[in-house]
Amino acid sequence: MTLPHNEATATIIIDGLAICCFNRRDKKWDLAFLHHPNPPAHRLILQVDGHRENLPQVPGLLTFETVNGHFPNGFPDGFFDNGPIGNRRVPPATPEEEENFRWVMDLEDPHDVNHGNVTLKKPRFPVTRAYVEDAVFYTSARSPKELILVPEGEDPNQTANPTFYGRTNDEISADIFCDAGGQVVISVDGKEIRRLDHRPKNPWRICLTHLCAEHPNPKGRFEKGDFHLFYDVLNITGNRHVLWGEPAHSLMSCTVASESGRTDCDTVRLGNTDTLDALFT
Repeated sequence: MTLPHNEATATIIIDGLAICCFNRRDKKWDLAFLHHPNPPAHRLILQVDGHRENLPQVPGLLTFETVNGHFPNGFPDGFFDNGPIGNRRVPPATPEEEENFRWVMDLEDPHDVNHGNVTLKKPRFPVTRAYVEDAVFYTSARSPKELILVPEGEDPNQTANPTFYGRTNDEISADIFCDAGGQVVISVDGKEIRRLDHRPKNPWRICLTHLCAEHPNPKGRFEKGDFHLFYDVLNITGNRHVLWGEPAHSLMSCTVASESGRTDCDTVRLGNTDTLDALFT
């Protein structure tokens, strides 16, 4: 059974260069949007029911807190889990398979990417942190085309028949649940900017994107994505990897006209980590 989306107070659609993890003790999601200096620049945009909110160029903290919120039973890891994905090249056959959060690459799972043990490190560039309370995460869109995962330094354009990795997430979403009379309170750097009342069977639609403002022209059949940028916030014991893919029209539902997705400009997760504190201390 899929999530009861219409029972949520709000749904956050998330896309772009970010890392997330779930704090099991506090039942709260922790996200980090990386303001990496590698061009083209990524831009953080927040929209509520199509209205764009004013954000600082690099906000320090976004919070999505609940009043009379509740965390649904049956999601010990904070996400909709339909079990491991055995083959990322096989299309999902059911709604449960489509929404499985395991389409999101787990940087701590060697079946997703085998780069050794992983720990976080504080980067030299700014990072925007976000907390989301009483939310269950799930995959809301997959990659338009299959991707290729190779060790850093390899170029699949130089290979006649490269091996395809398969698809990952293109967008993820989070349903925030409140009881009747509840609210979702959005704050930026400690200042409340929106208070969203629970609307029965009519969830608020929040878009939180961190995408490129321009799209570079590919130099071959496959273009290099942004996955390798995550290594600037990671310590690993193995080798770095890179995701490549064919340019495609993204399935993104939240972008504004000036935004453009990259091959893999998508959020990843840490399945065994409870906090992103190490990115900030």
